[in-house]
Amino acid sequence: IPGGNYFILADKDGNGVTSKGVSCEIADRQYFKTALSGESAVEGPIVARTTGKISIYFAVPIHDSNNKIIGVLAVNTNTAMLSEFTKRMSGIDNGYMFILDKKEGMILANNIETISDRNGGSKSGESTRGAKR
Repeated sequence: IPGGNYFILADKDGNGVTSKGVSCEIADRQYFKTALSGESAVEGPIVARTTGKISIYFAVPIHDSNNKIIGVLAVNTNTAMLSEFTKRMSGIDNGYMFILDKKEGMILANNIETISDRNGGSKSGESTRGAKR
């Protein structure tokens, strides 16, 4: 998929394999736990263990024919795609475009001052953990 680095198919114990053939363990990841509970999940930005790159994960539960959850399907999307998107939005007149993380604050913006002003001096693309809002 555009912007997606790879898919992960994992069993209920979090033992997974990526679409690139790499084995991985994701049982401790929040996106896995949320999907295993039956809900769709989004987590990030976090560092991908398989690539070491800052990524965002989207995950959904996998159900069998009896609607029992048997695993999780996740996709790793690197933040470079989102950064490119915000750069293309720099031509917006009289407005700003930004991407928010529901826990950490603003993570990307089309104007670096937007993040700096809003999150106590952090730069575009940097984590805003602990920033006052």
